[in-house]
Amino acid sequence: MKKLLLLLIFTVFFSCETKTVEVETGGGEIMMGQYAGEKLFFASDETVEIAKTMVNAYSNKDFDVVNQYSADTVYFKPPQGGEYIPIPIPANDFLAMLTDPYDSIVRNIRSIVPLKREEGDNAGVYINFDETTYGKDGTVTKSNIIDRMWVRDGKVYRIEQWVAESN
Repeated sequence: MKKLLLLLIFTVFFSCETKTVEVETGGGEIMMGQYAGEKLFFASDETVEIAKTMVNAYSNKDFDVVNQYSADTVYFKPPQGGEYIPIPIPANDFLAMLTDPYDSIVRNIRSIVPLKREEGDNAGVYINFDETTYGKDGTVTKSNIIDRMWVRDGKVYRIEQWVAESN
């Protein structure tokens, strides 16, 4: 009888299966434009990896990787403001122009937050990182940068950048 009772207990114990159901929940809100009032949701981890790869490839001057994750044209809004600059891909000449004054660029990513609309087909990926540039003339500049990369179909098509000096 004890064996039967033990068998029954083990059977019940091991037959219980925990089910995990992922449910997207909205957080935050779009405040302006045609989608004002819509909730924001986390975008995929794939968009995080794309943004992380782009940030690191730029600092390593690996322009082929930057081109690989870029749409046919990337619209770049520089930190000084102004209009978007359309950059046709491959962008090796443009990227070389931006990085040429530096012997090296060191970036340390602090955080990456990918956001999207519930029904949206693109994601805005916010990346906060510290950057130290070592100029060919000996200057060292430290900055805190926030990039917002817009990703659709696995490609970055727009980059907006904000820069603050750092100690």
